[in-house]
Amino acid sequence: MEFERSVSDSLESLRDSDESVTEEPPEASDNSLLEQSASGPDSPNLPLEDLIAAFLKEKRSYPKGTTGLMYAAKQGNLSAVSQLVEPEGGRQNCLGQTALMLAAGSGHRDVVAALLQKEEGQADDCGQTASLYALRNGHFSLCAYLFGASEKERENTELPSRRFTAALMNDVEYFAGGNDEGPKVMQWNITALMLAAGCGHVRMLELLLPAEAGLQDAYGYTAFLYSLLNGHTTCASLLARHEHSVVIDPQSVATPLMWTAFLGASVRFDDLLSTAGAQLKEQYVFSCAQKSLTLGRGATALMSAAASGNVEYVRLLSAREQGLATEEGLTALMYAALYGQDACLDSLLSEASRTTSQKFHVQIRDVDIWLDEGSTALMFAAAMGHSKCVERLSTNEGGMQNCAGWTALMFGAERGHERCVKVLVSKELRMTTLEEGSTALMMASNAGHVECVKLLREEAGFQTTGWTGERVRFPPGTTALMFAAHNGFRDIVQILEKSSDLGKVDSYGQAALALALQKRHVELLDLLISEAPVRGISGRTQLEFLSDQSDTDEALYRLLFRKKAAVYIKLATVVRVFVLDRARAVVCPQLILSRYLEVSRLAQMVIQDLPAADVEPAREGLELIWSLVLGESLDPIGELYSALDDHFAAQPSMFIAEEDICMVCQTAFRDAMMSPCNHVVACASCFPLLSMQCPICRKAADDGLILMVS
Repeated sequence: MEFERSVSDSLESLRDSDESVTEEPPEASDNSLLEQSASGPDSPNLPLEDLIAAFLKEKRSYPKGTTGLMYAAKQGNLSAVSQLVEPEGGRQNCLGQTALMLAAGSGHRDVVAALLQKEEGQADDCGQTASLYALRNGHFSLCAYLFGASEKERENTELPSRRFTAALMNDVEYFAGGNDEGPKVMQWNITALMLAAGCGHVRMLELLLPAEAGLQDAYGYTAFLYSLLNGHTTCASLLARHEHSVVIDPQSVATPLMWTAFLGASVRFDDLLSTAGAQLKEQYVFSCAQKSLTLGRGATALMSAAASGNVEYVRLLSAREQGLATEEGLTALMYAALYGQDACLDSLLSEASRTTSQKFHVQIRDVDIWLDEGSTALMFAAAMGHSKCVERLSTNEGGMQNCAGWTALMFGAERGHERCVKVLVSKELRMTTLEEGSTALMMASNAGHVECVKLLREEAGFQTTGWTGERVRFPPGTTALMFAAHNGFRDIVQILEKSSDLGKVDSYGQAALALALQKRHVELLDLLISEAPVRGISGRTQLEFLSDQSDTDEALYRLLFRKKAAVYIKLATVVRVFVLDRARAVVCPQLILSRYLEVSRLAQMVIQDLPAADVEPAREGLELIWSLVLGESLDPIGELYSALDDHFAAQPSMFIAEEDICMVCQTAFRDAMMSPCNHVVACASCFPLLSMQCPICRKAADDGLILMVS
């Protein structure tokens, strides 16, 4: 609460100082005031909304008593600091820290300048001033600025001996004019030479170099590295002659050459090249204010340059280090592709077609994926969406698969990188993974990448050969359409429902329709309803399968039949075809066949007339269809005939489908069946007029049956 109260005080100060605010804000709790200030309609017209939102999110991680000024100073928000410095300047949190100290520790020079007059010379509970905060975090030039601009900072900052003050001030006369018998290192093992190097003070550096060259601070950093990190290349060139072989980190054996290649600094290169070919023994993180880079065991300076996009260093080092690989098998070419450094590729193409030797974890920005053994630079580029790198590498590595069968096209499709997919589709289409049999289209469909699906639709028709998926497992036989239906991706279903994926079933007998309805994606019914009669390996239809999976038939009934008339109309066609197919295929008593045909006629009438039909007949008609599609016995629904008679008594024969009209008179309903082909061809009145040859299949008929309703 103290933390929130301090922020509230900050905002209150801002409100009081803002001339455009004429009314006092209403009393509220600390949290409500913060939220109102961040997004409320009456908030001051200040550039603080993002700052306050971040403050509220991070407030628990800050010491008690942290003010809005302190937070703004640490974040480098000069606009907010300028408005808060008068009402809040000089305050300290529970650790004794001021806004100036936090700004100095974060290296924000412009903020430090705005706060200096108000907070100079103050020390925290450990006796450290803003100058020491800058020093501790490697901002030596900022520390020198504080020493030069504030007498209070010089007086209140304790340094071990004259050499440190002289190094910061670049004061050769002061260094030479007095006794310097104090310690040669200060806190964190920082030396005066490091201070001079970090500040770019060449004269002091030359004086201190003979005695302090090669020393390292508590983090392993040398004077050479401090000069590099602060951009003082002249000092770095002088120091390279003496510190080129001093490894920065004893465990990883990171060399000055690797750091120079990472930063791309223009320094004297000859001495540094003596360590070319050195490889990291442990994973190591190269980091500066602008960027960071993590390299694995076995990485080289060439890889550091390639990942950072420093083309000149890549050219210089490629002759000495090209071909070397990390423990996982990554090459400099792969690092360039991974980080999208297309300008570096031409110098590294001799490493093309090399593959990784181990599974590798990519975790950069929002990308978090694993690439199996056998992956290529092209796959790295496609996974990250670096289309220029993909264009350059596709000629050399297009068509290659890793040990799991993945291609660069699959990595690009899974991540939705449309440009990469466009480049690779001509080289890697119709390739499948080894165990699951998955295609790039399936991966794009499962992830919901519509534009990639459009580019890959030629892969429709493939079915997986094994179980696939991480969070959700899909059985063998799954298609791209099924992935989309399961996830409710309507745009993708619209693309694929016209393909050969429609009507296919997986190893469980499920088609896309069943998968969609299991996940309650009712909005896909109108696109997939034609799969209703599709049978699985057990011979059951999709709706029968769903009935088995549902708690009750009633629940699934409500799900299916609450949609608009367009769905019912499509379902009518499905039902009619389904019924006729069943009637012709099943050898059963005349009564059952007759009822199936009559149900088909009535079902079609109900659905065609649905928009204008009375509620009760429509409901009963749908019940009839439901019982029919689920394959239930027709005896229990016989009572529905009398309920429907009145409603359809006056309906003309136009409701009879063309396929059900007598082939002779073209008016009556077909109810005479040829035997043994079981084709229903004419009405009872016209049947005697036919010769004993079926007009549909032209086969000889032994007998005929008149189908009548009892």
